[in-house]
Amino acid sequence: MTDRNASRPRRAYVLSRIGGIQASITVALSTMVLITILFMSVASYTVTRRVLVDTAQEYTSQLVSQLRASMDSYIANMKSIAEVIHRDANVRSYVNDADAGPGIQESVFSLLNSVSQTRDDISLLMVAGEHAAPVFHDRDLRVNPAVILDEQRWFRSAVAAEGEPVITPAQVQNVAADRYRWVISLSRTLPGGVLLVDLNFTIIEDLLSSVQLGTRGYVFVVSDAGALVYHPQQQLIFSNLRDERIDEVMATGNGSFAAGHGADERLYTVAESDSTGWKVVGVNYVEELLADARDVLVLYVLFGFLCFLLVVLLSQFLTVRISDPIRKLRESMKAVEQGDFDIQVDVRGGAEVVDLSRDFNIMIGEIKSLMHQNATRQAEKRQSELKALQNQITPHFVYNTLDSIIWMAEGREHDRVITMTSALARLLRLSISQGNELVPVSSELAHVENYLTIQRMRYSPEKVDFHIDADPATLHLNTLRIILQPLVENAIYHGLRNKDRGGHITIRVYRETDTLVCEVRDDGVGMPEELASSLLNGHHTSAQTHVRAGRARSGSAGEVSGVGVRNVHDRIRLYYGGGYGLSFETEPGVGTTVIIRQPALEQEEAEQ
Repeated sequence: MTDRNASRPRRAYVLSRIGGIQASITVALSTMVLITILFMSVASYTVTRRVLVDTAQEYTSQLVSQLRASMDSYIANMKSIAEVIHRDANVRSYVNDADAGPGIQESVFSLLNSVSQTRDDISLLMVAGEHAAPVFHDRDLRVNPAVILDEQRWFRSAVAAEGEPVITPAQVQNVAADRYRWVISLSRTLPGGVLLVDLNFTIIEDLLSSVQLGTRGYVFVVSDAGALVYHPQQQLIFSNLRDERIDEVMATGNGSFAAGHGADERLYTVAESDSTGWKVVGVNYVEELLADARDVLVLYVLFGFLCFLLVVLLSQFLTVRISDPIRKLRESMKAVEQGDFDIQVDVRGGAEVVDLSRDFNIMIGEIKSLMHQNATRQAEKRQSELKALQNQITPHFVYNTLDSIIWMAEGREHDRVITMTSALARLLRLSISQGNELVPVSSELAHVENYLTIQRMRYSPEKVDFHIDADPATLHLNTLRIILQPLVENAIYHGLRNKDRGGHITIRVYRETDTLVCEVRDDGVGMPEELASSLLNGHHTSAQTHVRAGRARSGSAGEVSGVGVRNVHDRIRLYYGGGYGLSFETEPGVGTTVIIRQPALEQEEAEQ
């Protein structure tokens, strides 16, 4: 029972290790895939973010470059118109000659009117001189009396440019009476006068407002002086309800920069005109650009989650295929632990598991063979020990008994000769008989009774007296052969014979639950506890002292009885296990009790 209980922790350990294999493989594969998915998701998001930002930046850069080219073309047309008017002789004569007549003024009007007819985007054409009244492209237009020409911004810019055309950003033109329009002005000085060409701002506004940069992005234009030429929320900026990063735009030239943070983070892409110095700026909101990147990230996460589930299922499938053969092999080992050595393991699986199963079968066969050999050796050992005990006890006892019979015969004590001879015959019949090592308790008691009868006749009833007290319920139980006689012999030779007066031996047999108990008690000289222990544990120093003492008093009998006691103890333990055997209760001068404990086995149980 002790060995089987000890095997339970090993089985639990094996089970835990099998569970550990499954968990370890599943956790390892899942962790590896999870780390890979996280790494790929972060990497893909970072790359996608960079690609989207770069793509948006490249697209915006191309777009603002095209817008800049369109505006340059637009401004170039304005300059061409101004150049045509600037070179006209009638215009020069009108602004420079104070005596120019009505005919020249009419020619100037005709030129301006003709030019205005060629372009729908022309809002106003005007020529004015120091001594000449302003001439418009439309006869219905008159100079606004509240306007002083030389105080106008476009006028001062033209004077400062000294004959070069000057572009004035978006403004409300009020030079004509009752007419206020958002325009872009080109002004240029003439010898003795000035030329003004206004283009409708709505043309540029329509061009720039049609550009879409996502749902929130926009395009605006800044002049070379940092003034807004166009902005979709220009009124809010002029009203200081919104600000724009004009300083950073002016410092950038051609290129890009990011500004702001969070939901307000913007990417500015700037394209500068070589002819005007104006800057066309495209603005993208980064959060809007990264919406696709987040969608890609969500797709990666979903794909990764599906991969993770697939790996978990696959790892479970693989671990079951790995652990199932081990589990079957473990169940076979459990059956072997419970004593089934006829089992044959046939586990299918990998080559390693198949090899392990074959080795396990070989091991079981070897264990079975070794157990059979060990059982055979143990049986042979018990038989040889019993024979050795018989050979040790019988000769000297028989010799002494026969001597006693001869003395009785010489003394013509015929009744005693018959009694002793009969007892010796019955004693020898059981001692030298072959067969089962187990005998009924009644037979063992008869054997020891014959022995005590002979000894009492040899030493006289006054020297050796005995009493047998056996529970009738124990007489049919089985016991090992010749276990009481060596103990009785020991009690006579080492307990009673050394007393000055005779002694008494009591043999008791009774049952304690599942244990058969036999007691051999004498009222002899007793012995020290350490000497009693030495007879059982194999420490020969004290035993040899005891043997020598016995030999000095009674010849060789003492040596025989010392060996016999330990032989009985060893035979019981060998046959039934370590929980059974002999124990002593002894006290010098009082006596000794030897207690035999062995299983209480019925005849059928003993045969099994």
